[in-house]
Amino acid sequence: MLLTAAGASDGASEDSRKVVQASEILAAIERGEPVDYDGVIVEGDLDLSGLKLPTEHVDRTYEEINYFDLTNEVMVVESPINITNSEIRGKLGFSNAIFQKQVNFEKSNFAGSALFSGSNFSGDADFWFTEFSGGYTCFSYAKFSGGNANFWCAEFSGGAAYFKYAKFSGGNANFWGAEFSGGAADFWRSEFSGGAAEFMGVEFSGDYSDFSEAKFSGGTADFRGAEFSGGAADFSDAEIDRGAYFNYAQFNETADFTNSWFKEDVLFENTTFRGELSLTRTRYNKLYLRWHNIEGGLAYDDTAYLSLLKNFKDLGYLEDYDSCYFDYRKDRRSQLLRSGELFSWGINLLLEWFYGYGTKPLNALSFSLGIISVFGAFWRLIGLGKAEEALDEYSLADAEHDSILEVLAFSATVFLSGTRLFIEPPPLPKIRGRSRSLIRGAFIFERVLGALFSILFFLAISGTVVRQL
Repeated sequence: MLLTAAGASDGASEDSRKVVQASEILAAIERGEPVDYDGVIVEGDLDLSGLKLPTEHVDRTYEEINYFDLTNEVMVVESPINITNSEIRGKLGFSNAIFQKQVNFEKSNFAGSALFSGSNFSGDADFWFTEFSGGYTCFSYAKFSGGNANFWCAEFSGGAAYFKYAKFSGGNANFWGAEFSGGAADFWRSEFSGGAAEFMGVEFSGDYSDFSEAKFSGGTADFRGAEFSGGAADFSDAEIDRGAYFNYAQFNETADFTNSWFKEDVLFENTTFRGELSLTRTRYNKLYLRWHNIEGGLAYDDTAYLSLLKNFKDLGYLEDYDSCYFDYRKDRRSQLLRSGELFSWGINLLLEWFYGYGTKPLNALSFSLGIISVFGAFWRLIGLGKAEEALDEYSLADAEHDSILEVLAFSATVFLSGTRLFIEPPPLPKIRGRSRSLIRGAFIFERVLGALFSILFFLAISGTVVRQL
């Protein structure tokens, strides 16, 4: 009984909000009266298309009319519209309209599709903390020409959010803390010319995010702390006139900046690319990015790699330069294999192993120690340094130990004498019962290897350690 009463009480509390019919609001808009509601439930479709409102002629393209259901004659809405902290349970049809005054849906919930395609907001457009939960949202070809477009902490959870060809020319475009979880966030060919484009802390978790061919000319493009977790992030052919900030952003899938143009510096500090990053034909002045943050690798393109290498060198990111160069040579080697250039592929593979294409001196040092050990075993095997006599078992063990060290020292001397920079070659040893030509051939071969790996070691040292001193 108590539980039933409590449930009834909760239901009564929820139903206590005032219910307003959509027709009542539409009638007020048709009369040009202010619309001002807070904390209500709007029942029915809030659709302007059937109203008798003044119209203005707008030139539309074939694509706008046939693919986006836009019209040449658009309605002029003179009423200020404020529906806050409310729930709109039907479809919202505010397309093909010019809103001469403020439109405010702050903290409201759209339980159906919300359509604003082809509309013009002559005042501020406020969608702070608004939830688009019932279907897809469309602002394609919308124009925010009279003030700020405020979508702070808005949540697009019902479906995709389309801002194709949208123009933000009146002020800032504020999407700070918004979440696109219901589907794609599509800003293809959108234009931000009125002020800053603020996408700080935005979560793109529903599907791909498309900013391809978008233009940011009014202010900075700020994506600091944004997370692209739902799909690929496409910034191809985008154009950003002022600073671009992606600090602390996360790209969990492919990040495509192909042919994009950053006219000022780009900041990717502490940004993580878990998917592949594409910088093919990307233009920029300075790209503040660390190589270890590109976890998914760089899409192979010679020019992209070389531009990034120059960028690292100009910024003084020398360790990033080395790591990027190493991966570039590895990717380049893979291209040689695909094209059937097996000889060049083999040579490149050896260069990677021997000294990491000049970036890993420890590789050359490790190979050098290995060669000295192998040749030491060889010299020992053919009889160099073997004790011919010993007084007892204890002196025999000491003699064996000393002779092994002497053989290794001999092998190291032969190896290091390859370049004749530090050590003169020792005399050619005479070993009873062994061919003179065999000894001479092994002697020369170890010296040749010593010369080769000494050169590789010093090249890698000069290109890395010495360069940074």
